Amino acid sequence: MLSWALAAGPIACTGQVVPQTPTSMQADSTDTGFASPVISFVDGTVLRDLAHEPTMTWGSTWVDHDRDGDFDLLANRHWHLPRFFINRAGSYVASDEMFFSGRKKFFDRHSCAWGEANGDGQVDLYCGSGAQKGEGFGANQLWIQTKAGFSNESHEFRTQNGYGRSRSVNWIDYDSDGDLDIFTGNKLRTRAPNVMLRNDRGRFARADVGLSARVNSLASTWSDWDGDGDPDLLLIRYRPKKARAYENVGGSFEQIQPEGVTSRHWSSAVWGDYDGDGWPDLHLIAPHNSVILHNESGTFSESHTVALDAGASSAWLDVDNDGDLDSFIVQGQRAGVNRPDFFLIQQDGRFTTVFDRSFRGPRSGSGETASVADGDLDGRQDLFVTNGALLGEESDIEGSWQLLENRTESANWVAIELQGDEWNPWGYGASLRVEADGIEYRREVTDGIAARSQSGVGRMLLGIGDATRARVTVEWPAGATDCVDVQASDVVRVNETGTRC
Repeated sequence: MLSWALAAGPIACTGQVVPQTPTSMQADSTDTGFASPVISFVDGTVLRDLAHEPTMTWGSTWVDHDRDGDFDLLANRHWHLPRFFINRAGSYVASDEMFFSGRKKFFDRHSCAWGEANGDGQVDLYCGSGAQKGEGFGANQLWIQTKAGFSNESHEFRTQNGYGRSRSVNWIDYDSDGDLDIFTGNKLRTRAPNVMLRNDRGRFARADVGLSARVNSLASTWSDWDGDGDPDLLLIRYRPKKARAYENVGGSFEQIQPEGVTSRHWSSAVWGDYDGDGWPDLHLIAPHNSVILHNESGTFSESHTVALDAGASSAWLDVDNDGDLDSFIVQGQRAGVNRPDFFLIQQDGRFTTVFDRSFRGPRSGSGETASVADGDLDGRQDLFVTNGALLGEESDIEGSWQLLENRTESANWVAIELQGDEWNPWGYGASLRVEADGIEYRREVTDGIAARSQSGVGRMLLGIGDATRARVTVEWPAGATDCVDVQASDVVRVNETGTRC
């Protein structure tokens, strides 16, 4: 349940849980604010040394790349050099890493994601290129982490996909062999389809597994939504094309038509088991609709819908640590103005809208994506929201990103640092079961990708309500099980040992 205590600090704004009709949601409700204190955020962008000049961003990633216990932050910045910020006790220091190689500084960067390519246990970064607006060659980049820093080894690992107009990238163990493969979704271009790159212990090769279609891809996200132990893939396509869903059958993908999922176009999709029953649910965003689909044993049904002004993307998080998932919705431009972002807060299995100035987003630019992590390690999940430009439509005014730090008076929590083997160090594909004084739920571990952004993985923050301890069981992708008892507010590392509980 939500805590109704006022968050401390004079700069904290608070949001009221107010049911909204589709008509009232289209009003800019944040201009006046609300009185009842429930959800509270502060803008930490300047305080944490993350301020920058406005620019197109197109995604972000949270990552504990150096395994020092906190999340570092990468902003893609599309046609500009990315910005990599190293977390130092909650403040951020700009890294010297440029994540650029080549003769030209122009890189048509559309999405980046962290995973593991070569089995050394040091996570690597893969970034997709749009191939110079689809008119030239723009090799994707695989940044291998070494003790000396990062080196682009895309040529050596054969992961370039130079003529593909890359729009999305995922790390996914599609063939369940224990190492992480790479999927790249490409925008329409002759002889440059979507690509699955199979990883055979550090050697990558194209794999024809039913995904090599030219389908004008926009975004992609995976989950084991049918509960058979392997990852299935959902592909979002450019408007007006409908989404495509692919079921993984023994390492090959078959196109299917899940009810409510593939019947129309969506701007973004993100998986999250909001009721904790072990079946991943789905939040779909279209320019004028937000739809949450409940997954019951692999069958989907609509559980919540609301009208939007300019829907862009969403992100699941447990904003108040009550053990169930809430959702943050990012909106973009309409009539030349960036529309307000807002929350869908879950209470007793029902979602209610919450608007507030503290998380409305800037009025300039165009809302893009949000990534989630506990950046300041205070036991509450924060948001990094990118706001870029909407080129070729209403306005090309660029907006500023925002670090929104969660100051909600929340319930108790525990944190689990997952340590898988060297080929899958964060345990992509694992499942967690949390048990704590009447609270029981499950969480799926994916690569955290939704709409060009990657939320923090590896360090799982788990709300436990009023409980003072929890038992967390980790079911690893290969079938081993480990469990641990954790006191509230403690962080415990769980290694993949195969010790049965």
